[in-house]
Amino acid sequence: MNAFNSRVKSRLYKKGYQGFTKYDYTKAANAINLVDENNPTKEELEKAVNYLINKQLNQITEVREEDNQIIEPLQQEQKEEEEEPMQDESKGEITFTNNFEKAGAIQEAFTTNGIAATDIEVMGISGEIKNKFDDHKIFILEALKAWRNYQIQNGEQQSDEISSVLADIRTDAANFTNRTNASMTATANYINELRANQRQEFMAFIERVKTN
Repeated sequence: MNAFNSRVKSRLYKKGYQGFTKYDYTKAANAINLVDENNPTKEELEKAVNYLINKQLNQITEVREEDNQIIEPLQQEQKEEEEEPMQDESKGEITFTNNFEKAGAIQEAFTTNGIAATDIEVMGISGEIKNKFDDHKIFILEALKAWRNYQIQNGEQQSDEISSVLADIRTDAANFTNRTNASMTATANYINELRANQRQEFMAFIERVKTN
């Protein structure tokens, strides 16, 4: 399921609307001129949700003018992979059938609470939390906890990387200092040896002059 279908489905579910097929989502995408199914904008999602709600309401409230009786709601064709999260009305339970479905609901919860997360991050978090919750509030709480844990782990990893880089810098600096000291020592020894040889040659020259 692409990001557009998943997020629209999640928003419809929160508003109490279910029973849409994959074909319905495709029609909605065409109707609003969706640009990128994997990166829908907030405005595109709102338009798609309104389109599908109006579509369902028009089907349910169709009236026969000849006898003023309300027609039974039209039956929606549903495929197994397109089922909405199941909800027990008495307990408010939520059951997700796959991680894509759960990721759409997580992304919606994050957006509502001002959290900006990438699709990769959301998919990773969807695999960290369970598929069934007693009610919607518990699901949101668990999603936010999972995001906090992700941020902590990510921060710790970055801190470890910084510490490692700093250690490498200190090691490099020590190695550079050692090489510099070794170079300076070798240069000083060479100069001292050169001066000693020159001194010996000068003294030998003086002795030859005295002899002559």
